Amino acid sequence: MKILIINNAAFHEFGDGIPRIHKKNGDLGEELQSLGYKVGFMQQSERNSRAVSTYAPSEHDMEVFKTYISNFKIWTYLKATIVGIRAILKYDFVYMFYPNSLKYLLLFALIFGKKYGIYIRGSLGIETKFSFFLYRHAKFILCETDYFTKRIKKHDPSINIETSKPQMDINDSDLYKREIKKKNFYKLLFVARLDKQKGPLELIDAIKILINNKSLPNFHLDICGGGPAYDTIKERIEDLNLSDFITLVGFLPDFKSILNAYRDADIYILPTYHDMFPRSLYEAMISGNVCVTTMVGGIPGVMKNGYNCMEIKPQNVESIVETLTTLLENYNTLAPSLVESGYDTVLGILHSKIPTHGKQMDLMINT
Repeated sequence: MKILIINNAAFHEFGDGIPRIHKKNGDLGEELQSLGYKVGFMQQSERNSRAVSTYAPSEHDMEVFKTYISNFKIWTYLKATIVGIRAILKYDFVYMFYPNSLKYLLLFALIFGKKYGIYIRGSLGIETKFSFFLYRHAKFILCETDYFTKRIKKHDPSINIETSKPQMDINDSDLYKREIKKKNFYKLLFVARLDKQKGPLELIDAIKILINNKSLPNFHLDICGGGPAYDTIKERIEDLNLSDFITLVGFLPDFKSILNAYRDADIYILPTYHDMFPRSLYEAMISGNVCVTTMVGGIPGVMKNGYNCMEIKPQNVESIVETLTTLLENYNTLAPSLVESGYDTVLGILHSKIPTHGKQMDLMINT
């Protein structure tokens, strides 16, 4: 059988012009190949020299279908439709990462009598009427968090949906045990795509307020990642004269660098407006960080305020200030149990009996 994977992220092309994807998605392709499937990838493509996408499907006997984003949306979607139809007709089964701006391509899969599956890994628009229409006609759905699996199943018990094992780069060997104690200096960390909806501007504004509280221990925030809000973040830091308190690290070139950033930090902060479940929270917990996060999207399915994290409200500077003040003032009493519970959370998921992503797909395709 030939499986076409339609990702909801872009290919990234470096100077050599070869489209690349995230390594975990490449691993999924290789696992499906090991199970006897022929695999192809379709997605939009960007010419980008600074991205974490390092896996080239074309170098692993996987076919690539790509379109480029233009300034004219109608032309962009017309090209994507033509390429998508050509790809769908060539393959036996379509597997779409969802939500996806190309979700309408699944209608063509239905028209052409092609079976399809859906992998829900984001939270925006996944409970619309059109989404449920697509779910009801899918062979199966995999969801990255049990939180939304239960919600979708409750809405329509006929939908064939299961929770998948998260696609994580980490394993048991990445467990980083650290001594939790009161310190005179704390390293704060933000790691995410630099997009305004991840909440970096609210975090910066909160730091401006926190530095005026002279009763707090010293701290410094590192902001790591690349993305469309990079220049805006840089300007905000400069306008507020926060260069001594915040470092805009920018893009980290590989996962080892990302993991080292977590290990150097004490507190990980994610003020995201919406999400399915960010891998960064797993990475932060296994690195021994205290996680401070909003409870949006699928995050409440794993994170519990006072157990393995501290909750902040989305788009709320005051909430960040209040929570970080409490944590910095009481780190030695609050952090030990939060960090230990974070370890337990990640290890429990890593050791779960849920099949790997490719094997779970194989079981559901053939059921």
